[in-house]
Amino acid sequence: MIIGKRQDLATYRGISPRLDIAINYLLTLSADVEDGTYELDGRQVYAIVSTGETKIPDAPRYEFHRRYIDLQYILDGEEEVGYIHITDCTEAEPYNEKKDCQFMHGNGTTATLRTGNFYICHPFDGHMPMRHSKPAPVRKVVVKVLI
Repeated sequence: MIIGKRQDLATYRGISPRLDIAINYLLTLSADVEDGTYELDGRQVYAIVSTGETKIPDAPRYEFHRRYIDLQYILDGEEEVGYIHITDCTEAEPYNEKKDCQFMHGNGTTATLRTGNFYICHPFDGHMPMRHSKPAPVRKVVVKVLI
């Protein structure tokens, strides 16, 4: 998983043309963007802007995606995202092809992300988003990038 600040996003251009579309979108995104789904390149690259509340972590349950890279960006608020490598997990649920999601158990690590932070998750990066020891509102963008 790659974690950083918005001002450093351009550093990751060149990994893939589709990821470049996602990076360019976030670099030009206004903080007052409305919640919703935005197609940036059809379903190959699309953004989901949402407002929600973080939850207190319970049993570690990490999500993995096979077809999409996640580029997640915190517009406002704070979350403690869990991270684990796929080789350090055991299956909790079988892969759901329709949702491009599989849940796995394991003992990973946590990073606190605040307004202006981002993270990039590849298929081998398990992540547990929207968590915090003190539930609070968070506004974020999740850009899905087809591999």
